Amino acid sequence: MNASSTAPAIPTAAIRVRDARFGYGNHEAAHADIAIEAGDVVAVLGPNGSGKSTLVKGMLGLVDVLAGSVEWFGRPLQMADRSTIGYVPQRQSAAGPIPVTVEELVRSGRLASNGWWRRSRSGDRRAVDAAIEVVGLAGQRSRPVSRLSGGQQRRALVARGLAGGARVLILDEPLAGVDAASQAALADTLRVLAEGGTTIVIVLHELGPIQPLVTRVVAMSAGAVEFDGPVAEVPKALLHDDHADDAHGGFYEGPGDLGLFQGGLFRQ
Repeated sequence: MNASSTAPAIPTAAIRVRDARFGYGNHEAAHADIAIEAGDVVAVLGPNGSGKSTLVKGMLGLVDVLAGSVEWFGRPLQMADRSTIGYVPQRQSAAGPIPVTVEELVRSGRLASNGWWRRSRSGDRRAVDAAIEVVGLAGQRSRPVSRLSGGQQRRALVARGLAGGARVLILDEPLAGVDAASQAALADTLRVLAEGGTTIVIVLHELGPIQPLVTRVVAMSAGAVEFDGPVAEVPKALLHDDHADDAHGGFYEGPGDLGLFQGGLFRQ
């Protein structure tokens, strides 16, 4: 028998959510059983309170996993390699209390894989340069992040994840509060990344300029998956925008979500 026919299958799912229930304390806010394949561009849609932000936070281990399990590239959530995951929380500003330039912010993305104690190498500089270039901020690399527009700050955060070697990019409401030009610029950045094979999961109220990139839609309703399939098959009723921010997912109001993620405080 051919050896290749008996070799164990290599997991192709970037993210596998196995009958998982996510919530806060004893309160369940989202339930899903889905697999996101490597290279997918998945839009997570849903009205106010549907649990769409809770779902992606559950994938990241930022809320309680009340039942079921989550795997990243075939490994349990607790053993996931955080350097392969780029995360841009909802409504997060890249400008913090300490002034930094775009280049300094993006360079901080190398810490997840290198550790803060290790000196920068030429490979780190190449990774930072490439990340800044792909998000279209090469002309802003020395500019203070606080002086960027909201859309440019979102792209700088994307670049930080890419500089760390992210194979999966998760964005929670990245189009909220930014103008049409910035939305188009972010969509173009995501297009380049998708063409390069990056797996993208993006929480949205409506597809907008992202629609041409999306390979699949996961629509949430009342904390459960209402639809999961190709964008061409999504019922039109699920695509309209008649809601505000996700009450279950909540706003990003400080360093909490990103700090937990970067610190590796995944929850069981």
